[in-house]
Parts: sequence; C-alpha cells; structure tokens
Amino acid sequence: MRAVGNIARIVGLLLVLLSLGFLIMVGRWGLAHRLASVPPAPAETTPQATVTLEALLGEDYVELLTDTITMQMENRMNRNPHVDYYPVSEKAPLGEYVTIGADTPFEVDTQGYLVVCLPAGTVADSGHGEQRFRIARVAEPETPENTQESAQSWELILVNFENLLPENYAVELTQLGNEQAVDARIAGDLQRMLADARAEGLSPVVCSSYRTGELQQTLYSNKVARLLKQGYSQEDAQTEAARWVARPGTSEHQLGLAVDIVAESYPVLDAGQEDTPEQQWLMANSYRYGFVLRYPEGKSYITGIGYEPWHYRYVGIEAAEQMYRDDLCLEEYLTGL
Repeated sequence: MRAVGNIARIVGLLLVLLSLGFLIMVGRWGLAHRLASVPPAPAETTPQATVTLEALLGEDYVELLTDTITMQMENRMNRNPHVDYYPVSEKAPLGEYVTIGADTPFEVDTQGYLVVCLPAGTVADSGHGEQRFRIARVAEPETPENTQESAQSWELILVNFENLLPENYAVELTQLGNEQAVDARIAGDLQRMLADARAEGLSPVVCSSYRTGELQQTLYSNKVARLLKQGYSQEDAQTEAARWVARPGTSEHQLGLAVDIVAESYPVLDAGQEDTPEQQWLMANSYRYGFVLRYPEGKSYITGIGYEPWHYRYVGIEAAEQMYRDDLCLEEYLTGL
C-alpha cells in the first residue's frame, strides 16, 4: 500500500510539472505574439542637406541669375515683341518686380540644367503663365543627350542641312483643303490652333505644308535660278538658296510636320509677316498646340536657315512648351545646349 501511495504522489507531481511547463509555453507564445505585433521603432535617419542656389552657382549667384534672366527676357522680346516683359519694356531692374535670392524657386531638369521658375504675373502678364529660365548646367544629365531613340521619336525627328530625311520615310497624310496636307497625327492640333486664331478675329492661311521630294527640288532649283540671274556664281547661288529653301532631303516639309502660315491680308513670305496680328498671335500661342516657330531670329547659326516668321513645326505640346519658355530651337532642345 505504501508503494502504491508513493507512486500516486510521483504521478501527481509529474502532472503538476507538466501543467506548469504548458503554462510557461503558452505564456511565452503570447508574449512573442504581442511583441511581433508591435511596430518597430522608426530607424534614425540623417536629414539630407538642402541644395541651395549658392551651393550650385557660387556666392555671386544673385548677379548671375539677374544678368542671365534679363538677357533671356530681352532675347524673347526681340523674337516676340508682343510678349511684354516688364523689366525690359520699363527699362527697370529685375529686382523691382521679383526678388532674386535664396528663396527664388528653381529646379534641375533631366539634362542637368538649373531652371529658375518665376510665378505667373511677376515679370510678364499672368496670361503667359509661369516663366522659366534655363541658367547653367549644374549636374550630369539623367538621360542621354541626343540619343538615337529620342531623335527617332516621330514628332522630334530632326531634318536639317546635317540630318537627311530618314531613308524610306513614309507619311500618312490628312488633307486640309486648298491642296494642302499634313501628317495625319498633327492635323487635329493644327486645325484646333487655326480655329482658335479665327475665333479671335484673325485670318491665318496655310500656304505650304507637305512637299514631295520632287516639289522640294523644283523650289530649290527655282531659287538657285533667281540668284544666278542676280549675278551669283553657281556655288554661291546654291549656298545662298539653301539658306531659304532647303535642299531636297533636308526639308521638314517632306516630313509632313511643318506648315507655312501667313496672314490672309499679307500673303507674303518675308520679314514683314512678323508684324501681322496673325503671326503675333501664333508666336505667342502656337506652343499650346504643339507647334514652334522653327527658324527664329538669332538662331540661323544653329539651324542653317534664315529667319522665317511663318514656318511652324510640330514637336508635341510638352517639347513645344519647354522650347518656347527656354528660348530654344529644335537643335538646342535635342542636344540639351
């Protein structure tokens, strides 16, 4: 009997120990579960230093910004006299209209250029929107410049005296009437631009658009012939003609992306075209529809073509907006100059 009692006590003790072990295990599991559900404390971070204009441009940054912005405003007004930049037209210091300093808003674009962004209404009429001025390159480009891929984007194809029309280039045309036609992809934006101009009481007329290689050859040859009659040598006549009528294979008109637009009241392709209300409206607003004045004044040394205040090229709305605001021709836009 005593042996049986001892066995019973041992079994009881074992049961108590097993119960305690089970409770301890449950307790540990619950604590681990609760700990796992507690979000970790945020890792300590080192605050990044704020990039300043002075750090990017040097201690004379205020003078640099003031001079560069003023020069660009003057250039833009020379191109588009109807755009009124107050400091230029009033011959007043830039500082009278906007404070240039540490708080001046800026950004660095994908090409690594510092761009100052002045709010609408500060240096020009608010209707012209925010005014952006490209100052200087301060970083490496995020994307390669003038890559084959960007050059082959259909609305940004570069055709000039150094870049021939792509081999076997084909275009689907949309007829505009008056025997004019353009690349079907730009017809909607072109027609919308012309309609909005007419709604303002203006009368723009597309006098030239898509050209075949044969037509371009005829126009170029005719220009050469006229210059020969004026006493030019054959070589000089060909060189001078190319400044005004692109050689076949180097004309944007063969892309179907370019149009010559004149005022109905002044259907002449000469410098007087810029003084017509139609051209003044187009120069100020064409970028809103994806078009830019392709051969602006003061850019002939880049484009190889003389000033043509009637020739508009479709580049897409995003590119047109930047080219207009930063005073760039297509060559400059593509190369990030």
